[in-house]
Amino acid sequence: MRSPILSARGIVRSFPLRGSQPITVVQGVDLDVAAGSLTILRGRSGSGKTTLLNILGALDRPTAGSVSFAEKTIHDLPERERERLRRHEFGFVFQAVALIPVMNAFENVEYALRMAGVRDQAERRARVDACLQFVGLADRGRHMPQELSGGEQQRVAIARAIAHRPRLILADEPTGELDTRMSMQVVKIFKGLTRDEGITVLMTTHNPDIMAAGDEVYEIEDGCIIGHQLHPAPLEGAVP
Repeated sequence: MRSPILSARGIVRSFPLRGSQPITVVQGVDLDVAAGSLTILRGRSGSGKTTLLNILGALDRPTAGSVSFAEKTIHDLPERERERLRRHEFGFVFQAVALIPVMNAFENVEYALRMAGVRDQAERRARVDACLQFVGLADRGRHMPQELSGGEQQRVAIARAIAHRPRLILADEPTGELDTRMSMQVVKIFKGLTRDEGITVLMTTHNPDIMAAGDEVYEIEDGCIIGHQLHPAPLEGAVP
């Protein structure tokens, strides 16, 4: 078993409601994400998976419990340090790809490097070319987002997320708007990231068709982890 790069213990997240008791969306969650794995957090809409992912990605703070990344506690870090973590150690991919519409694919990926503080233009260009090549879009760098299909836009979003060489990718329903063929292409890229670049990927989904691609699968319902499956070896044919 690989050591966990991300761990959560006793995570609770409650939100206040005016005039009534707070609503608890995440209830006492424990989980570990192994370094270099594709770990899937499966749950229906409203199950609490996005709230949990936001906490694990330092986008939100838990009401109770602890989160550690690379054996360092992160849930109570000052906001400046949490921002540095998000900018340098984490990469994010969302269901809504949110590419900058006035930038072409190359510029969208390069922007992530600028935000990460990479000043050397030649270094940025080489890394963007490598990332677009990795996601199969080497010939689409000059195309604007509106000129790309939904699957191509999501692949640009993945290239942008990996450009600064994060150690962890957090992907929230990245295949939610894609058909089955495009969804499996995205999952294949994630598997490639774990294998070729050593990046850990934690993704949420409600799609049972891509469960077999995960090294581990946690199932969440009503804010609680109700199941955990471990796939000790890649499943034959899981990712076409």
